[in-house]
Amino acid sequence: MNINRNRIFLLISLSIIAIAVVAGRAAEMNAKFQELVTAVNDNEGRISLMEAEQAELVAHLHKIYAIGETGPGGGIVFYTDFYGRHGFEYVVLQEAQWGCIGTEISGADGTALGTGAQNTVDILAGCNEPGIAAAIANNHSQNGYSDWFLPASGADTALDVLLLGGLNPQLQCWGSTEGNANEAWTFDFVEDDSGFRPKDTGFFCVLAVRSL
Repeated sequence: MNINRNRIFLLISLSIIAIAVVAGRAAEMNAKFQELVTAVNDNEGRISLMEAEQAELVAHLHKIYAIGETGPGGGIVFYTDFYGRHGFEYVVLQEAQWGCIGTEISGADGTALGTGAQNTVDILAGCNEPGIAAAIANNHSQNGYSDWFLPASGADTALDVLLLGGLNPQLQCWGSTEGNANEAWTFDFVEDDSGFRPKDTGFFCVLAVRSL
């Protein structure tokens, strides 16, 4: 009789152990399953983000810009390439001086359209006067874009199309191209007389431009 009781006790003990093992395995499997679900959700989130970024990129690549329209930075598009995929936009900011008369800036001699970006960097590196035209353009931020710069002299012809056409007349603005230690480029849309003028001529408006 005692033998039977011992056997029953042994069977019950083994059953309890088996149940505990199964329960432990179930908890472990559930934890693994939750990890898998989390990984899948994270992956779906990444895929959604990638799809959104891809859609934004495709929209940007297929965007066609037209002269005179508002650009993504909130400026006016004044130049585009043949396909309208790339170009420049501008905004007119406050008046300022070019700065550092008598100091020849190392660099700041680019003339081609688009070289104003490097000219602006050169001016800020070589002239620490506060509130100068290059600093105002460089510090400008609009519509989430902060890559604005003072345009080089080569932007004159493209800007003439708009400014002399009446969209924003009566402007005299500084450019980023330096002629020498005492002169820098000015865009003159009042008399269509752009050229180099003394840096201390006075306060002219700041044109800030950016690439599209």
